[in-house]
Amino acid sequence: MADCVSGQRENRDAVGRGGDGPSAGGASATAAVGMANSVTRHAHFTGPQDWTLLSCGVDSLDVSVHVNWGSGWQSLYKALEEGKAEAAGTKGILFCDGPWSIRASGKPPMYRFHLQRPELSLFIGKSQTGARQANVYASLSADILWHKRVEGSIQVLRSCIEELGGRVLEIKPSRVDLCADLLIPGGISLEFLREYRVPSHSKIRFEEGGPNLETAYVGGRKSPIQLRIYDKSREVEVKGNKNWFWSIWGIEPCADVWRVEFQLRREVLREFQIGTIQRLIAGLGGVWEYLTEKWVSFRLLDDVNTTRRTIHPWWGAVQEQKRGFGELNHVERSKVGGDCSPAWYVSHIAGCLVGYAARIGIGDCARASVELWRDLGEHWSQRDFWEAFAVRSIQLGLDPGQRGSSDE
Repeated sequence: MADCVSGQRENRDAVGRGGDGPSAGGASATAAVGMANSVTRHAHFTGPQDWTLLSCGVDSLDVSVHVNWGSGWQSLYKALEEGKAEAAGTKGILFCDGPWSIRASGKPPMYRFHLQRPELSLFIGKSQTGARQANVYASLSADILWHKRVEGSIQVLRSCIEELGGRVLEIKPSRVDLCADLLIPGGISLEFLREYRVPSHSKIRFEEGGPNLETAYVGGRKSPIQLRIYDKSREVEVKGNKNWFWSIWGIEPCADVWRVEFQLRREVLREFQIGTIQRLIAGLGGVWEYLTEKWVSFRLLDDVNTTRRTIHPWWGAVQEQKRGFGELNHVERSKVGGDCSPAWYVSHIAGCLVGYAARIGIGDCARASVELWRDLGEHWSQRDFWEAFAVRSIQLGLDPGQRGSSDE
């Protein structure tokens, strides 16, 4: 994340400090606030007036991993079972003399074992090959993500699995948290977040630390997207295990470092067609652009129509962090196509084949497949397959080409 941090420092004087730069205040902002008075006469302007951009990056990353454990699986599985049993009633014990520790709990229902080391947590299932579905789930620590970025962190994950005797076949992102950190003297008020967010009907809840706002959440607890805005400096101070953030931020310990953080679950990553680590890395800036410009924003009260309101200068600075995640590639969110691979369809059809075979009373896979093929042919003989194919291709953002071109 060093490049991102240094890039922000170079731009602080130009756009990062709310009270100094034209993007964060000045005459235009003053005029906009004046207009707001005519729309909402009793609303008190409580938004950030001064800020400094510190950093942006990936703070949390969970991935599903397909691993082939090879010939050493039986030995590893036995050691995991023994370690799991021995760890019962403890917070974890050393596994195979380190550097791993093993815990008694796993990640039900798919992952029976839990190994941990400073860089990551590894949850391992009972499958040896991982050919059809992921048999390992990994959670990467914030420390490694900030110091080695996503690419370096994934390399560490691969090395860890190889040390245990496994071979990585595929890695898919399951959850990612993107964030930007800002020094905001005086902090942010809940009143401001409530009144200036667009869309205003989005759910918002909060936690308070004494008389002050500590954390605000926009979006439901189980929503595929959730925004958290919280006092990060207080969290660092209270927990005491992330003091390395002051080095990342390039400042001395102080109050009022606030974080804007989006949590994305697998469902929405699929909608962005992010199914690989490569696509995740390439799409980070575009995803941030979508989240801060289309999913939620904070705007001045200068128009009765929320879509025409002026972006609050502070939020404008947050939006600009899209360029701090690397090359900016715009992304589209589609709930139609998702990110289903051909392998997913094969798995889905295979499951349907079992039900079909049961219905027609054929317990042999080859014979049942032949019967299904015949029935499918009859089904599509009465319909236009190419038209359905073309429509579906367009919905998925793919070019269907010309009729019959695949046969030529």
